[in-house]
Amino acid sequence: MKEFLISCLQSTPFFPWVILTLSFFVIEEFVQPPTAEPSTVANRLLNCACGLVVCATALALKPLLYTELSFVTRHFGQGLISIKAFPDNPALTLGLAVGAFLIVQDFCFYLWHRLQHNVRMLWHIHAVHHSERSLNSTSYMRQSWIDGLVQLLCVNVPCVLILNVSLEAQYDAYLIAAAWNFFGHSNLRLQLGFMTPVLTGPQLHRLHHSLLAKHQDKNFAQFFPFWDLLFGTYVPPERHEFPPTGLHQETRIESLRLMVSWPFRQWLRHFTRQARENA
Repeated sequence: MKEFLISCLQSTPFFPWVILTLSFFVIEEFVQPPTAEPSTVANRLLNCACGLVVCATALALKPLLYTELSFVTRHFGQGLISIKAFPDNPALTLGLAVGAFLIVQDFCFYLWHRLQHNVRMLWHIHAVHHSERSLNSTSYMRQSWIDGLVQLLCVNVPCVLILNVSLEAQYDAYLIAAAWNFFGHSNLRLQLGFMTPVLTGPQLHRLHHSLLAKHQDKNFAQFFPFWDLLFGTYVPPERHEFPPTGLHQETRIESLRLMVSWPFRQWLRHFTRQARENA
């Protein structure tokens, strides 16, 4: 059964996303405070539809992704660091492996996330995610279908090269990551207090999506804000600070068709403009 679940998770995040979507919908409906841009059923359904496209893409490209990871591990090894500190205590070893994987994954994600904000071609992919004006737990699924494919190269592959951990540890880490991403995007006025610089919560991550200039290109970490503290991209939230979110210049990506095609539209516009300037 475990092998089946691992296979499903590696193929597509569909199953955990469905469970997390339903769980956080209940939480937000009962706990959600009034906001300037409250989420609607239509908005949530659109995000879920976008998530289905992401899952379908991952499933369709499963053979290619497996081949890619197999090539990397075959030619470059299965990780420089092996987490097997307590061979007589499998549970403790698993816990350490999961923790180490989350830390390394978050570091790789931090670097990748900064690239997305600073490289124009990557930003056109990531802009789909940042187009959310009514931030809620389903906003995590509001991402370009291309994003996961590129992220595999920039985040997943480096993790495999750095750490040698079991599939079980990777499976548990990805489940935690999925749950935390839904939590971090949730529409909850939850302030973590003294834990804010330690773990990324809904308030801190909302600043990353903020429209305010003082929050631009800040708080990139997915789990551990100490990466932002270390590299100078951390901005702490003020008390009761929950700013509006979305893209500047009134840019709206509010249809599944636009979410799927947005990067290609922007790339075509960019190259067309370059061609005209060089003509």
